[in-house]
Amino acid sequence: MKRIILAVIFLFASAPGSLYAANFEFKNQQSLRYDISVDNEDWYITRFWAETHYDSPAAHTTFKTILFVETRYHFHSHKLCRTEMGIEVGTDLFDWLYWGESLQYATLHPGRDTIEIESILLLTFPFRIRSRELEFYIFEEHTFAFVIGEGKRNGIGLGFTCQPKENLEVLLGWRHTDRIHYYDSDQIEASLMFSF
Repeated sequence: MKRIILAVIFLFASAPGSLYAANFEFKNQQSLRYDISVDNEDWYITRFWAETHYDSPAAHTTFKTILFVETRYHFHSHKLCRTEMGIEVGTDLFDWLYWGESLQYATLHPGRDTIEIESILLLTFPFRIRSRELEFYIFEEHTFAFVIGEGKRNGIGLGFTCQPKENLEVLLGWRHTDRIHYYDSDQIEASLMFSF
């Protein structure tokens, strides 16, 4: 099963951008997550992805395809605790509601790996404060792990984003992670996202 999923990710990653009738936009996000509950989930996260959009006349919608790589550094153990790569496909069901499905292969250090599907719902509401454009967001993420054959995590959160410069986005938010059959944690998140 792992080989099949890795082969699918590789085929998407190696396909030319012209396959999707659009050019890729590359993005990099640097995030700090500070634990305010169990005091052992402070992370530094680096995520790099290539994103493109393509129209589907049959479905009457535009799909987003994202190829990504992410690493998580754990401050308490001073170790890289997770590295993952995968593909996400999603679409805007409405102007304010995004739905995505992510297939990812992750290495959990030391020496464990897992294959997961993550379902994402993201609600966004733009607004203005004086001349500054901001966006309020609410999200829900549910992760199913093939290794254990059941849901592994459920995350919810909310926050704000703004774009002080054309290729820079700033995020400040809160997230609650329910590790199903295990402990929960709450984190304050701050991110910088660069587009190029």
